[in-house]
Parts: sequence; C-alpha cells; structure tokens
Amino acid sequence: AWDAILLLWRSLVDIIGPYSSVLQQLQGSPNGPALTLKLLQLNADTTALRYVKACLAYFEFLVDLGHSLDNLSQLAAVEAVYALHCSRSQDDDSSLDREQIALVFPLNTLKALRWLVKTVTLHFPDLYSGLFRALSAQPSSDRSEAMPLPLDFVAFLESVVLDLLSAPELALFAGSALVCIWSSLRFGDASHVSWSALLFDPQALVIRGLAYRTKTSRRGMAFAFYAEGIYGPWGIRWLQLLDALWGSLEQLSPNVVPDSLFFCSSLLDDACDFAFCPASYASALRCLRSALNLWGRLGYDASRNFTLHSCKATVLSWCSQLGLGDMARREQGHHRTTSVTLYGRDDTHAALALALHRPRSLARSALALFVPAFPNTAELSHR
Repeated sequence: AWDAILLLWRSLVDIIGPYSSVLQQLQGSPNGPALTLKLLQLNADTTALRYVKACLAYFEFLVDLGHSLDNLSQLAAVEAVYALHCSRSQDDDSSLDREQIALVFPLNTLKALRWLVKTVTLHFPDLYSGLFRALSAQPSSDRSEAMPLPLDFVAFLESVVLDLLSAPELALFAGSALVCIWSSLRFGDASHVSWSALLFDPQALVIRGLAYRTKTSRRGMAFAFYAEGIYGPWGIRWLQLLDALWGSLEQLSPNVVPDSLFFCSSLLDDACDFAFCPASYASALRCLRSALNLWGRLGYDASRNFTLHSCKATVLSWCSQLGLGDMARREQGHHRTTSVTLYGRDDTHAALALALHRPRSLARSALALFVPAFPNTAELSHR
C-alpha cells in the first residue's frame, strides 16, 4: 500500500514542491525518502492514500484551470473545490465509481488540504477562515446513527459460511462481516488485522485477534469472539477458508502476510488485478448490500439503510435492549475512557463475558427469550 501512496505522492510533489519549505528541504536531503515515508506514516495507510488522492486530484484540477499557487486567492481556491466536485459528479464516464466521486466531495477535499498544508507547511490560502470556514460548516440535521443488522440476517451469514457449497469469496466475506458484528469492529479496524495475529482457542471455542491500527489507537486493539454462533461453529469454517487461501497466496508470493479481513483476490475473482488487495469501503459496502439482497427479506431501498458501520452497531444495540452493564458494553465497543482496562491485563474478558448473553444462549433458556427489535427506519422503508 505504501508503494502506491509514494508513487502518487511524487506526482503531487511535482506540482506543489516549489511552494513548500519542507518538501524543498527533503529533496536536498540524503535521507529524504525515509523521512518522507515517516511523514506520511503519521496517518494510517488508508487515510494517507485517501488524502494524497484527494490532494492530487485537486491540484491537477487547479492547474487545468490555469491557476498558480504564486497568487492564488481564497475565492479561486474555494471555487476550485466546488468545480472539481461538480466535474466528477456530473461526469458521464462510467469508470468513475461512487468512491472516486466521494473522494472530491467538498468537505473531504477540505480535510485533505488541511492535512497537506499542516504536514508540509504549504504556501496556500487560510483554510480555517473566510470562505473555507463556510465550506466546513455542517448543516443542521438529525444525527444519523448506523442501523443494527437484523438477527435473522446474522443467522443467514452464518449459514453462508457453514454451507460447503457457498462460493469461497461469499463465505469469506460473510465470515469477515460476522467477525465485525460479534467483535463490534469498524471497517477501518478490520482493514488492519494481520491474518497471522488470528488465534484459535479450541477449548474455549474462542478466536482472538489484534487490529494493529484503529481509529482510536495506534498501539493496536485486541478483540475476541466465540467461534460458535447461532447455527454452529462458523468461525472454525471461516478460519479454514482463510488458511486455504493464504496457502495459495504463499505459492505466488512466499513472503505475503495478508493484513485485511475485507479484500479481493485474483485467486477468487478474475476481475481483481492482484493476488491480494485490501477492499475499499465502497466495494465492501457493495458486498454487504448484495448479501442483504441475497437474504431476500428486505426490499432494495430498505437494504440501503445499512452500512458497514451497522456491523459494529449490531451487538451493541442488542446489549442495550437487554439492559446489560455499561462497562461490558464499553468493552464490547472498544470505547475506553479510563486506564482501568489497561491495568486489568485483559482487553477482551468483558466482551467475551457479555457474549455469553448472545441470542443463542438466551434462546436455550426457558426463562429468557430474546428477539432484537427490528430497526424502525428499515421497517418503514420495507413497508
């Protein structure tokens, strides 16, 4: 990933290099390449790639408009942000997917520009006042929360993994989605999980893992979940599929260590150009909504209410309905506010204890039957 980022970065430096004191110093330093990489690695690779792509698209567009950073006004800079977004969103080129359009959404471009100016001390109009302040203003609206996934759909995902006739790419995606559901992981967390860090405890039927970089931690975040779910030991079957694919990948590249739970591979899909490549948010979201359509209990419009963050929200929503304790729910969602957990020396114990209340366990009890409430907005859309 960093090789691709550095390639795009060099194209960006060709445009903005003369207007940045940091870049000029790096070009004259024998340690320039190493320092450049260190500078970019202050962010996660996915974030750095998104920022560099957005900045490169903006400055190439700025050049096409005939502007120069020598005398660029704030008005011209802001107008270029809007013009770039309009040019992409109204382009008839079918090769532009939603992710490429979202990349140059005005607020996303502004975030990327602020990162660039701060990182390389670029000579550029003030991004925090005047017209840019108006650009960053958020419209007042109801806060949109991620929709929790229906329990029946979670069971469907398990059946896909356990079905020996399921296509490997579908079963692998379904398993990765289940990991995010039962461990309450964000898409970004799941995109930074080395397969070598996945460990199976056969006695407890627990799978443990480590997200080596997350939104809230650069030190890594442990997670764990039970391999046995509603229908059976889907987690074991998922690990077997990962192991088989990894073995095939090693034959092509012996040193490869896959580090994302959502991915594409030419070994599974002829449309993929790489033996292994982390999936973009847009492609993973398409897979989730395709799975919802395959499940067949929701209409097309209703399925679009769900996003990848729904995976993180699902078990947390169920726990709230069950009235489980705040501490356990905070651990399940990896929302730490104190150093208590740090000195507890076990980042996953509370989450595993909470998972014992999962629907299958409760359904076995004659004293407690639990069916999570179906999300209201999806219910209304379905009607």
